[in-house]
Amino acid sequence: MPVRNHEQITQFIDDGGFFCVATGRLAADVQGVIGAELFGRSYKIVQNGSFTIDPEGNILGQDQFSKEQSDRIYQKLRALQLPFACSVADQHTYEAEIALELMESVFGDVVEKVQVSEQAAHPENPANICIVREDNQALRQDLLKLQKALADEAVNFQIPSPYTIDINPVSVNKGAAVKKLVEQL
Repeated sequence: MPVRNHEQITQFIDDGGFFCVATGRLAADVQGVIGAELFGRSYKIVQNGSFTIDPEGNILGQDQFSKEQSDRIYQKLRALQLPFACSVADQHTYEAEIALELMESVFGDVVEKVQVSEQAAHPENPANICIVREDNQALRQDLLKLQKALADEAVNFQIPSPYTIDINPVSVNKGAAVKKLVEQL
C-alpha cells in the first residue's frame, strides 16, 4: 500500500472513522497488503464476503456452505474431474498437485495447506470452493460445465484470476457483508 494511502486511512481512523477492507482474499493476505498496524485497526470482509472480522480478530459474521451442499458439490466436481481446493478461515485443502502449486504462487505461506487423503478431508463447511487450472482456456470451458452441473445448487461464481473459479453459496457477496457490518456498527 502506498505510504500516502496508509497515512490517510490512519488519520481517518484516528478521527473516529471505521475502515474496512473487502476482498476475495484471506485475512492473512490483507495483513500483508495493509501492514500489521493498520490491519489491527481495520474491519475485514474476506473470502468474497464469507467472513466479517473486527479489528481485534473476532468473527462478526460468516456465511459458508452447509455440509450437505458441500458434499454434493465435491461429488459433482470429482465426477467432472476438475481440480479444486477449498478454504476455511485460515486453511486451504487441495487434492491435485496443480492446486497446491498455484496456491503457493498466489498465497505463498500465509495459510496452512493440507492435501486431502485418507487422514485429511476437505472441510465440511467450506467458505469457498475453488477450481484451479493452469490453462485459462480450459478454465472457460470449466465454467460452462460448472454452470450446468451446479445449476440446482444455489451458488455463484467469480473468476478472480486467470487460473481460478471461486464457488460460493449464493448468499455470499461483499456488498451484503458490508451492509450487515454497517448495521452492526
